[in-house]
Amino acid sequence: MIRSSMLQGLNLKGTLTFTEMAELVEKKVAGRFEGSVLWYDEVVKLDLEARKIIERISGTRPQKYRILRSM
Repeated sequence: MIRSSMLQGLNLKGTLTFTEMAELVEKKVAGRFEGSVLWYDEVVKLDLEARKIIERISGTRPQKYRILRSM
């Protein structure tokens, strides 16, 4: 649920900061998810980076992310 929400947001917007991704995910999963959404956002973001699905855009402040490849 978190992963698909994060990737949908990136597909729609192109690039997002972590805060922007977290806000989009929070809106999508509100009332349907137990636990700390922000914590899961971080874990999912790191997993997507490790799998080379998303990447950090170097030189951006705050740090932005984009999709490298589709699932």
